[in-house]
Amino acid sequence: MLFKEGQIKPFVVGKYVQYGKILEVHEDDETYLIEEMETKKQYIVDEDDVFLGDD
Repeated sequence: MLFKEGQIKPFVVGKYVQYGKILEVHEDDETYLIEEMETKKQYIVDEDDVFLGDD
């Protein structure tokens, strides 16, 4: 797991890249709980779907 709670990172949901704040890190199943910045919707996202920023 590269990222920590509180960081804002781009992530993919379906075909779209969005920005969100990491609320929880789930190391046991390698996922993050992320809150999308505009809509405040929360998603559970696999660590492979969260990006460094400019990748």
